[in-house]
Amino acid sequence: MTTTKTNTTTNRPVHSIRSGSVSAAVWKNETHAGAFFSVTFKRSFADDSERGYSDTNSFGSSDLLDLRRCITSCEQFMAEQPA
Repeated sequence: MTTTKTNTTTNRPVHSIRSGSVSAAVWKNETHAGAFFSVTFKRSFADDSERGYSDTNSFGSSDLLDLRRCITSCEQFMAEQPA
């Protein structure tokens, strides 16, 4: 499992993690009512294109443990942030 944290800048996640082929990104959203976080998930897979890899938001049963690891990491990161 790989974890990467980045600074809050425009269009960059404040936290990202990868476990197996599953990755997650935590985004900080600033509003007039205050800040809140959202999370996106994706799964990478090999394909026949020139790039060799593509991403999807669909997960199979074999991805669920990696997805759970990513969810747990994101949940922990958000819980550690100041209110």
